[in-house]
Amino acid sequence: MGKTLIARGAIVKTARLRIEEKDDLFKVIYICSNQNIANQNIRKLDVTGKNAIGSVSDTRLSMQHLKISEQENDPQIKEGYIQLIPLTPETSFSMTSGGGSVQERALMYAILRRMPDFKGHAASLEKFMIMDAVKAWDGWAKWNFENRVEECEKMTKGVYPQNVIEKILNYQEYESIRDMLLNHLHERRYNKQLTYSNYYVMNKLRVMFARISVSMLEPDLVIMDEFQRFKFLLSSDDSELGILAHSFLSGHDTRVLLLSATPYKLYSTLEEIDENQLDEHYAEFFQVMNFLFDDEVKDIANSYDCVLLPAGNRSRKVQWEVPRKSNGWAYGFRRANVWYASEEDSRLQDYLTRLVKQIDEYDGENWIDKYAE
Repeated sequence: MGKTLIARGAIVKTARLRIEEKDDLFKVIYICSNQNIANQNIRKLDVTGKNAIGSVSDTRLSMQHLKISEQENDPQIKEGYIQLIPLTPETSFSMTSGGGSVQERALMYAILRRMPDFKGHAASLEKFMIMDAVKAWDGWAKWNFENRVEECEKMTKGVYPQNVIEKILNYQEYESIRDMLLNHLHERRYNKQLTYSNYYVMNKLRVMFARISVSMLEPDLVIMDEFQRFKFLLSSDDSELGILAHSFLSGHDTRVLLLSATPYKLYSTLEEIDENQLDEHYAEFFQVMNFLFDDEVKDIANSYDCVLLPAGNRSRKVQWEVPRKSNGWAYGFRRANVWYASEEDSRLQDYLTRLVKQIDEYDGENWIDKYAE
């Protein structure tokens, strides 16, 4: 409840800034761990009451190009100024080897069949897109998204889906994807040995549409609720997912609100270190810091100025004991593992003097070197 109130306040205050900057529409992306939470909280975050929230079942990133165009041209949303778009990482960002949802494929089909490269292959393209969802495809999926695309085309006077088609044609890998898809349709039609699996080809299409949707989102505010549950969004790796997340969160003037009661693991037990051979709380803390400060985190402390004590050394309570008030100390850390060492106590001064001396004189093993990547 507290986090939702903070998020509402952030939406209102940031929207006011955007109004002063003469923005036509204020875009808010709300990312949470699952659709149930999204359904519950997105309504609480609708501060204007103008968003047609409905279901968040079509929150896959590859489908957002349609929703963006629909909402940007919705008179009610434009009147309310704030556009809310919910995303759930497991369905929105995850580009696995699967075939995606039938909704996702129906929307891709509605766009691709309008492109000159595929107009002569509509029947074989449709069979490929159906996969195993014949009943859902014929019953509602195909016509639902065809009608939505047509309505949006009328509403935008043809701007959509032509803008998406142009982005596809300018997509860096489009020619190779086009040739692969056409060859795949030919192999399926004539029962030839497939060069690539159905899922591989479909995944290439899903990633392409996801990247195009990201380029169109241009959010003003991204709210990440319990962000530690989807750490890949904080990652800076070169994987498809990492690149997608990075481009999504690093837009010009995009503000990001991270909400979490436990943003990183506060400590690792000796058993966990022995089992995993990794001090997870150290790694998780720096992952969050690297995301918050980007390259600036390197200016906080250089690795050669730091020491990560081996697990065995940390267990030597007489030498490296950490004072906690809950353990009867007159000073020390409290429940939230926060301590401003400012108490007027001679014992505290003795402790700090001894600790600084130990740090300066330590010449033992450094686990930063041991686990350096």
